[in-house]
Amino acid sequence: MLLWVARKFARRGGESLRLKGVLTVLLTAAVYTVSYMPYTAYQIGTPFASKDPRSNYHTTFFSVASAISSINIMCNFFIYSLAVPSFRKYLADTFGLTSCRSFSAGGKRPGGKRVKTESIKLEEVKPLQPAGC
Repeated sequence: MLLWVARKFARRGGESLRLKGVLTVLLTAAVYTVSYMPYTAYQIGTPFASKDPRSNYHTTFFSVASAISSINIMCNFFIYSLAVPSFRKYLADTFGLTSCRSFSAGGKRPGGKRVKTESIKLEEVKPLQPAGC
C-alpha cells in the first residue's frame, strides 16, 4: 500500500520510482517484521502462560524477544549502507574515508582511463604513524 502511494506521487512529479528506494523500504520493512515476531508471539501468549512472574516464559522468553527486536535498530545502518549510495558518501565524508573502489575495479579512474597498478609486497608497507610523530 505504501509503495503504491509512493509510486503515485512519483508519477505525479514526472519521475519514476527508483529501484534502490523500493529495495531500501522493502528490506527495512522485512527486517522490522521478522525482528518483532518473537515479541508479538510473547504478547499473544502472555494470557495463556503461567501467572507466576518468575516463570521461564516471563523471564527467558521476554528477554530473548526483546533482544531480537533490537536487531531492527542495528540492521537499519547496514541496510542504508548497502542500498543508499548517498548515505555511503555521507559516511565517507563524515569520517574522512576515501574510496579505493575506482582502483580496485580493474584499475580504472572515475574518468574511465586505466591506471597502472603495481604489486606491493607486504614487507614494503610501512605501518601508519599517528599524526605529529
